[in-house]
Amino acid sequence: MGETTSDKELHERYVGGDRSAGATIVARYLEPLRNYIKRRLPAEAEDLAQEALIVYIERPQRCTQGRLRPFLFGVVHNLLLKKYRWKGRHPEEELPPLSLLEAANPGLSSVVGGHEQLRRLLAALHGLPAEHSAVIELLLWGLTIDEVAAALDQNLNTCKGWKQKGIKRLRASLGELRISEHEAIAALHELGLADQPHVRAFFERLAAEEDPEEDPEDP
Repeated sequence: MGETTSDKELHERYVGGDRSAGATIVARYLEPLRNYIKRRLPAEAEDLAQEALIVYIERPQRCTQGRLRPFLFGVVHNLLLKKYRWKGRHPEEELPPLSLLEAANPGLSSVVGGHEQLRRLLAALHGLPAEHSAVIELLLWGLTIDEVAAALDQNLNTCKGWKQKGIKRLRASLGELRISEHEAIAALHELGLADQPHVRAFFERLAAEEDPEEDPEDP
């Protein structure tokens, strides 16, 4: 039972009592969830990723229609929000800032140092409002806008609005920082992120002024 088995089929098998399907789900999503968390709370990435998977494993019926990806990323999103609220009550606890591309590539910080284009690109991404950043980041991780809305537990039209505003602000920020979308793509190539189809496609569509929403097939 490998990557060719859809999430929906794995979910149905697990709900039906197939424990091996559950193991496959854990193997499929542990690393993506861990990487998504890592640049925000690196010390807790493993624990939070496992906690999100346990939420599913213990009560898989909560995952409607077997849509594992938005469900699991939504659980992780909520776990991170709880951590940030906890930080509000304990200001002495420092949490690293959110970063779209750092999350996708944990080795980014060591590469950015002497690269002006990368510094400008990250500055543009850091400058987005939180809700816009959340939508665009999940799109970069390969979710569709419908899946993003489910993950964030928001109305679809609300998420579409955040996406469009975020894209508009990102284009404007890149212009202000004097880095073109094409230069952003070149920077992604240097980082090795261009090998991730959803990230490369996002910025290529951004450069073409198209709607940069990925619609990947279910793994």
